[in-house]
Amino acid sequence: MSQARDPRRTTFKNAVPKQAAHDIFKAVEFYEQKLGFARTFVLDDYAGVARGPVEIHLWRCDDRYIAQNTACRVNVEGIEALYEEYRLSGVIHPNGALAMKPWGREGVYYPGPRRKRDYVLRTELGGSESADPSSPRFTGSAIELESLSNDGGSYVSYKSINFRQKFGLFDEQWQPKVIAEMNDYQFKVVKLQGDFIWHDHKDTDETFIVVEGDLRIDLRDGAVHVSTGEMFVIPKGVEHKPYAEKEVKLLLIERRGVLNTGHEGGDRTAANDVWI
Repeated sequence: MSQARDPRRTTFKNAVPKQAAHDIFKAVEFYEQKLGFARTFVLDDYAGVARGPVEIHLWRCDDRYIAQNTACRVNVEGIEALYEEYRLSGVIHPNGALAMKPWGREGVYYPGPRRKRDYVLRTELGGSESADPSSPRFTGSAIELESLSNDGGSYVSYKSINFRQKFGLFDEQWQPKVIAEMNDYQFKVVKLQGDFIWHDHKDTDETFIVVEGDLRIDLRDGAVHVSTGEMFVIPKGVEHKPYAEKEVKLLLIERRGVLNTGHEGGDRTAANDVWI
């Protein structure tokens, strides 16, 4: 005998995100042709598309700003293959490189904040007059695709980190990018050329590992030269000033939250905790 459902008890099953689209029909076409979704229904001002168990609804929005700045996140498995699929379709957002990101779901997939790294792919969606994300007339919404562990514990990526690939993701100099964390310490890649400012880090040591090039670290009582394949540790509180005649590719190891200019501040201070 089956047990009757308790009408006073509710169980949530799933959620269907509603994305704004300036043109419903073009949005549906974009989902079908570029993103591999199939239409489930299409009305003049409302539509639905689905891919596997994921369903997204689209509503017509005459305000282009709203249509361009709404987003949702979808959890997927096999995001590397999906990234390649969408790259070949030409829909990857200019800022949508596949990268490890410093967020997660506290108490669900990991034991505390900032301990999980999610692969996130951002691509523009539907409602556009052009499928080109760089077009100034692009008015689509966005979707972020996130690869998550489902074992109830900490997230582990079984993929090594390639320095050459990471350095190929950016050109700017003196702007450290985080690629990994170990306990309270971050591993940052950075490109250096020219001179920097005198500074120190009063509460933590700092490790310089030269991946490529020749680096000179000036100290108040001398200097140290660090070449490819070499490293040097600056003790906490020691003033120093990096210099590179030609571009140097560097791996930094330092405590999370440390600024590149230490306590000096100024216009040479880089944005902190930027992941690639």
